[in-house]
Amino acid sequence: MLLKDRRTFQIIGEMKNLLLDSTNDIDLRINSKVFFFEPLSAKGFKNDEILFSIRYLLRKNYLRASDMNPNNISGEEVCLTVEGYENWIFPRGVLDTTKVFLSHATEDKKLAGDLKMRLEEFKINVFLAHDDIPGTVEWKDRLISELETCSMFIALRTKIYEEKTYTEQECGFAIALNKRILSLFVGTAAKDSGFCSAIQGKGFKKNDLSGMVEYCTKQFRPILESK
Repeated sequence: MLLKDRRTFQIIGEMKNLLLDSTNDIDLRINSKVFFFEPLSAKGFKNDEILFSIRYLLRKNYLRASDMNPNNISGEEVCLTVEGYENWIFPRGVLDTTKVFLSHATEDKKLAGDLKMRLEEFKINVFLAHDDIPGTVEWKDRLISELETCSMFIALRTKIYEEKTYTEQECGFAIALNKRILSLFVGTAAKDSGFCSAIQGKGFKKNDLSGMVEYCTKQFRPILESK
């Protein structure tokens, strides 16, 4: 990728962050001079670079100029489009503050299913791959989407879990996405958990389902009480 292209996508990333931090929504008017040019200029980007990036988003139909003229938008009002919302701002869905990605080994699906059922009694939205992915769906894309949109990653760390490559990949993905991670050490020790050894967690006996539910819901209490 050319340096100019890298610069453009860096600016577009900054523009995305500005929108995520704002109260703007689809089709609400945005003064591009105040909303984009001024804060990005303060970060050292040139006006022609910012203008080029906005024109790029107009061509992609992620933004729409109020006068529908993509060559005359400096200081003009623009709007975020539905396509921009779905394919640029939230390409894999919106972050769900009550969603949990429950990572488990296939052999532990009974325990994972029981935990999911109990947590959902507390209005926690639990994603469990073997329950929630239809056979016709591309499962890798679905897993990535669920990892990106969950607010918490729970690892059901049994001895079998530690032996599985894909579960450790899920945990690594969650770490890279800066998700909050809870490790439930079921019959295994924290020292066995690789990169997740320093992540918040607690040990449980395999039959202590109530203890696992109590521990997990306690972590969600501030979110649930705000609903």
